[in-house]
Amino acid sequence: MRPRNPQFVKKLRIFAACLAGFLTAGVTACSAPMRDGGETSGGAPTFVSLNPCTDAILAEVADPQQILALSHYSSDPDATSLGTERAAQFGMTGGTVEEVLALQPDIVLAGSFMAPATKNALVSLDLDPVTFGIASDAETSAAQIRQIATLAGHKARGEALIARIDDALASVA
Repeated sequence: MRPRNPQFVKKLRIFAACLAGFLTAGVTACSAPMRDGGETSGGAPTFVSLNPCTDAILAEVADPQQILALSHYSSDPDATSLGTERAAQFGMTGGTVEEVLALQPDIVLAGSFMAPATKNALVSLDLDPVTFGIASDAETSAAQIRQIATLAGHKARGEALIARIDDALASVA
């Protein structure tokens, strides 16, 4: 058996703690019925998320009625970042331009690896997606959480999620 790389083990522990934070910090409120798109009655923006990582953050920081759809990855037990039971509370999208357009979101969240043709089509339809790279450390994760929470209009929820993740990281340190 090969000895473990200490840097790999450290990164694995950080990843596991972040994942544990997302999975254990689930909000138990049931989602409201899906809307036809546009802003919610309170004026908060609506979202479509096309990435399992942004799905998990969005489900923590946004009101359920703000979430028009999550990525289809979140309904897959092998790909979800928030758990299939929690994901089932929301609509799902395969990520096609047609599906996103039909939902009429205010904001589209996506991974930075989004297909250029899809991104260009969304931009041409005035749905310029907000893209996120892969967070390789806790600081980048926190910055992404803050950005999504700010977009959703719920900065305090973002800070609360970051605090839960920091607590999880401290418990495995």
